[in-house]
Amino acid sequence: MTRLPSALRPLFPWIKTGVLRATQAVSPLTRRLPGSTPPRHAAPSAADYARAHPDGGVEVVEVVAALDLQRPLPAGLPADHPQFAAHRHEHIAPNVVATVRNGRVLAPYGAVMTEDDTLLFDLSPYYGAVTPAQHPVFLCCRPPQLVEVAGSVGVLTTRGSGNYYHFLLDVLPRLALLRQAGADPDAYVVDRTTRFQRDLLDHLGLTADRCLSDEHVRADTLVVPSLPDDQLRTPPFIVPWLRAQFLPTDVRPPHRRLYVSRGNVKHTRRVENEGELLALLEPLGFEAIDPGALAPVDQVRAFAEAEYIVGPHGAGLTNLAFAAPGAAVVELFARDYVNECFWALACTVEGLRYRYLVGDGSPIRSRRNRGVASDITVDPHQVVRVLDDLVRHKVDV
Repeated sequence: MTRLPSALRPLFPWIKTGVLRATQAVSPLTRRLPGSTPPRHAAPSAADYARAHPDGGVEVVEVVAALDLQRPLPAGLPADHPQFAAHRHEHIAPNVVATVRNGRVLAPYGAVMTEDDTLLFDLSPYYGAVTPAQHPVFLCCRPPQLVEVAGSVGVLTTRGSGNYYHFLLDVLPRLALLRQAGADPDAYVVDRTTRFQRDLLDHLGLTADRCLSDEHVRADTLVVPSLPDDQLRTPPFIVPWLRAQFLPTDVRPPHRRLYVSRGNVKHTRRVENEGELLALLEPLGFEAIDPGALAPVDQVRAFAEAEYIVGPHGAGLTNLAFAAPGAAVVELFARDYVNECFWALACTVEGLRYRYLVGDGSPIRSRRNRGVASDITVDPHQVVRVLDDLVRHKVDV
C-alpha cells in the first residue's frame, strides 16, 4: 500500500484483488515462456514436494510443533467487535526448516525454488495469495541476473520486509527458527536497505559481510525456515525471543505516557483530529513520539519504560513486544478497518493490558481490508474515559 501515491491508497484493496486475479489468469502462460522465466512448477509446501520427490534435494525438519491458541476477547468500544471474535481461536501450523539442494531465491518476492524450478509456496507466502498461481513471482518474466553462491545460504527475507512490523515479526523470527534447528549458514539473504534493518541485524551479529545484497541467488544449499507469523497471529515464542535479543537490562520502571503518531500524510491511518486529542492527553503527561524517526534501540526503550500507550493502528505499535508488565495500550481504529494483529501481539506480552477504540465515520464494512487506508477520527474525551478506566483497574505486578 505504501508504494501507491497517497490519492490512490484508498483503492488498494481493489487494485490488490485485480492483481491477484490477473496473476492467476496469466501464470499458466508465463511458466511456458522460453529463456529466463518465473518458476515452471509450484508445490503447496516443501513437505509435499519432498514426499512427491524423495530424490529432489529437499529435506524438511519440524522445529516448533503446531499450536491451537485461545485468546480472551479484549475490552473496547464498541464492545464485542466481530473482528476480534473471529480470531479468538487460532490454529498455527508447525514451523519447519527446509534445506533445498541447489535451490534459488528471488529476494524481492521472497520466492524459494528448487533445482527443478518448483516454487515452494509455504516458504514463499505473499499478501493475499491463497494459491501458488496467484504468487506475483509468476509475473517476473525477466528476473535479475542469477548469482551462484558456494556453500549454504539462509533465507530470511520475505514479502514486506521493508516494514518494521513485518521485519520484527516475520524476518527476524526466521533466524530464531534457524538457530533452534542448529543451522549456521555461511551467508544470509536478507534486506539491509533501511537504518532499522541494519541496526537490528548488526545487533544480532548479521553484519554486512554475512549478508548477500544480490536479488537472485542460487546456492549449493538453501536453508529456509517457514514464516512463523505469516497470518498475523504472533505465535507465543516470538515475543520472548525478541525481548531476549533486544530489551535493555537498564530500563527504568514504567513511567512514560506515549502517544504514537503516524504523521500528517493523508490515507495512512493517521488520526485526523490529532491536535484535539493531544490537547487533552498532554496535560495528562503524554508525549507524542514518531517511532519511525527513532533508532530501534530508542523505540524499544521508550515502550519498555511506558506505563500507558495510545496510538492508531500501525507499525509503530510493534514495539508493544517490549512493553513492561502492567503497562496498558489503547489502539485506535477507523470505523471501516479493524485489524487484530496488535491485539494478538499484546496477548503474548506478559501483563500487558489492551483496549481498542473504533473511531467515527462510515458504518463497519463487511469485507476485510476495504478501509485499510482510512484515516481515523476519534472523540478525544472517549479516549480519556478509556484511559481513566485503565487507571481505575490497574493491577500491581
